[in-house]
Amino acid sequence: MNTHKQINKPQDPIGIDNMLKFVDSIIHDRTAIYISTPITTGPRFLEWFKEKGISLHPESQEYKNNLFQYVIQPNTEEVKKKIASIRQQFNNFILDPTRFNYPHWTQDDFRYFWGSILERHVKTAIFLDGWQYSRGCSYELLVCLRSRIQTLNEALNNLERETAIQMIEDAIHEYNQAGISTHYLEQIISQLKNDEKLESDNNTQIKVEHEYNDLSDSKGHFKDAILDRLSLTGNIAQFISFDADTHLPQRFAHIHGFPPNHPFTSPQSAITNLIANSPEGTVNIRSFQPGNPKGEPLLYGLKNVKDIIDLLKQKAAENKITIVNETIDIHDGGVSGVLIGDIIEFSPGDTPKCVDKPGVCSLPRHIGIHILETVYQFHPTLNFPPSWRVEFSIHPIKRGIRQSNTILWELEEVNTSDNLPVINWPNNFSRKLGDKAFGLLIADALGLPVPFTTLITRNNIPPFSFGRKTGSPDIWMRTCPETPVPGKYPTFYGWRDPFQLMNEEDQNRKQNNLLAPIVSILAQQAVNPQYSGSLLTPHLKE
Repeated sequence: MNTHKQINKPQDPIGIDNMLKFVDSIIHDRTAIYISTPITTGPRFLEWFKEKGISLHPESQEYKNNLFQYVIQPNTEEVKKKIASIRQQFNNFILDPTRFNYPHWTQDDFRYFWGSILERHVKTAIFLDGWQYSRGCSYELLVCLRSRIQTLNEALNNLERETAIQMIEDAIHEYNQAGISTHYLEQIISQLKNDEKLESDNNTQIKVEHEYNDLSDSKGHFKDAILDRLSLTGNIAQFISFDADTHLPQRFAHIHGFPPNHPFTSPQSAITNLIANSPEGTVNIRSFQPGNPKGEPLLYGLKNVKDIIDLLKQKAAENKITIVNETIDIHDGGVSGVLIGDIIEFSPGDTPKCVDKPGVCSLPRHIGIHILETVYQFHPTLNFPPSWRVEFSIHPIKRGIRQSNTILWELEEVNTSDNLPVINWPNNFSRKLGDKAFGLLIADALGLPVPFTTLITRNNIPPFSFGRKTGSPDIWMRTCPETPVPGKYPTFYGWRDPFQLMNEEDQNRKQNNLLAPIVSILAQQAVNPQYSGSLLTPHLKE
């Protein structure tokens, strides 16, 4: 997830990006020390507000003058001395946010900017006393914890997540008693606690994997045993497995609505319940021999219980263990792929093995997850450390043992590099959405000002919207081809039936086979034409 855009709404993304590029040219890698300190808030603000600020209108000049005199100025003077002391103790590049001011930036702009700086260039952040009263400092703590940046308090001791959460909650309580809004701080607490839970789940998985490596029993090294352990971490496809015995003794069972490894009365009962809980109403059979983890060809899309039992007994007679899992249609509109390090790769209509094929969509982790969240309208549950390689699939319809939209297929700890992919298209995913749509999604994920857009596809993806409201009630309709063919497709002012437009372009394509297929329609809010270069006269362009 793009943390910055989820919590903050920057108004000057282009200016922020230019400033980030400037800092990139000065500081290399993550080597700097960042000082996080309250300037407009902190304990000094709380006392001032209770005594005087509460009686002043927040938009009045008197409020602003008083705030500067009794809060901002003394806070700034105090922090100068502290930072001077810190500079004497460290030889690193020290980032002091109190020295940087951009008058036309909003607080969201500043938080977005400093959050990006932390991710790119900071190895240690020092949180000065009173930080928990500050929305900006609390946000910076969230970014540090998510980016694995060392966090220290003013005494240079480790600032742990649990301690930080308690400190912010205490500050919220004090603010509430004084009648000060705490909505933003409550958002930070919610994010911190959610991360804490996910990290706890991941630590459970790490512990389980180490235990798995030490197992000596016959189940420990088989695919179904790995799936059993993976179920502790996340959502997996529903399955039941049977031993290499014609009586089909049950090994593992994970079916929604039943406790893990529920002992079914018979193989028929287990398979009947598995089929009933599968959205497709069908199952697949995988089989492998003990001591040989390499599986045999998949038997796909089975629904007759008697036929399934006969096949299982046949495999058991050949000394093969079997796994029966719910059918998950790879053509349901979702994608499958792999997350590793700072890279996410995925493709529609395929399994996670798609990453070994040409045409895969390869993106930086935060951009890829942001795009998937935008397209599918839910946040993929892929909050794993960079050192883990995760095979996953994303689905428009909830499924699996936890009935959610993200399925985990494999999880392992690996050595990762710092390489980032080069963003390019066409790729399989951009062809599914349309070339123009994919480009706009990339721009939106980067924080650029994309006009509010609704995309209607002819694939199995429900309509979705992204971008910024322009304030105009007018609509432009744009046909969106699979791949770019400049100048060959019309744009219409005003609303038109999107499916009629697709049909019309299909007819045109029959007469000109050089045209790429139309895969979607873009409906965009209009932008004031004074910003459109195509409407400028020639001498103004020069």
